[in-house]
Parts: sequence; C-alpha cells; structure tokens
Amino acid sequence: MWKHVVVGALAGNLCRVWRHTLRCTLVGAENLENAPRGIYALYHGRGLGLILFFARRGVISMASRSADGELAARMIGALGVKAVRGSTGKGGRLALDQLEEEMADERNQFAALTVDGPRGPRARPKPGAAELARRLALPIVPLSFSARPCLRLKSWDRMIVPAPFGRCRVTIGELIDVSKWPTNKEACDEIKRVLDRAALEDDIALHGQPLWPEE
Repeated sequence: MWKHVVVGALAGNLCRVWRHTLRCTLVGAENLENAPRGIYALYHGRGLGLILFFARRGVISMASRSADGELAARMIGALGVKAVRGSTGKGGRLALDQLEEEMADERNQFAALTVDGPRGPRARPKPGAAELARRLALPIVPLSFSARPCLRLKSWDRMIVPAPFGRCRVTIGELIDVSKWPTNKEACDEIKRVLDRAALEDDIALHGQPLWPEE
C-alpha cells in the first residue's frame, strides 16, 4: 500500500506541472454562476477535466477503498481535492454519508462524483450523485472534457489523457435539479443525456468526431 501512497503523491505533483502546459477552453461558465455550490457529475474516463482544471476550489470527491483508490486519493489530494473513501459499491452508503457531512461545511463548495465509477459500465450513471443532490438540495453540475492530442487508454473507462502542450475543452453542462425527477433512475437518465451531449460536443469541436464508440 505504501507504494500507492508514494506513487499517488508523485503523480499529483506531476499533474500540477502538466496542467500548466495545457491550453484550455471553458464552455458553459455561465452555468457555474448559477451554482455557487453543487454536485459535479462526470464520467470516470473524462475525470481529468475536473482534476486538472477545478482542483483547489473547495472540491471534495470520493475514492474507492482499494489500493487503486489509495493511489487516486493521494493524487487528487496533491492537487487540493479532499477524498472521502468509499464508492458507489462497497462502502458507498457510508461514503455518501461522509460527503453529506463534509458538505455541511460551506467552505466545501462542490462534491464531485464519477457517476459511472468505480468499475463501470462506462457512461451509465449510478444513483450516488442524484441521491447526494437530493439530500443536500443542491443542483447537479454536469462536467465533461476532451483533449487534442490525447491518449485514449484501453481501460474499461476509455480514459482520455491530454498530451502536454495540447488543447483541452471543458464543458459545464446545464444544471440539473433532481427534485424535478421523481426517482433517482429518472435523474440518472437526465444526467446521462446531458453528459453524453457535452462529451460529443467537446469531441466534435476538437476532433471532428466522437472519441468514444457508441455502445
């Protein structure tokens, strides 16, 4: 486990340097003006959009209890994002309780959840973000991103990793008020609709075609 602690911290500090080489366009900034606090919802494979561009802004997130989760927690911690341990699977209910407790401190402006994590299926939101938004009466703030040039990993999430000195586009989608949806499943369907559209628009703007195949 100690190796994950060291590697995670080193990776986080590397990201701090790496992000300063990237040229970023932010789309939908006006949506943030209407949400001084909220729940960031994003796909695991596009999570670097949050890590690289919204760290140190009162953001807390969730990392699994696995060894890989330890690495992730140390990495985002080096970038100024506080990690609560758990996932939408094992330990998920406890982790949501902890996120709710942390968000009672108004210095924590946003909680961030990868809605299809920790193990997929890719781009199929689970109810954690919708549940937390209901508890806190806060809006869902959909976030997506793309990059060019980039590396597309062959992992389950098809993670997009921007190349140094490349171009990035980060999109803040239209806010989602989960109280308008009777069930978390319906709220998840709306989260998917907004995230899928944002991801497609980001990819088209930079590549002229989607980076993720339809499934």
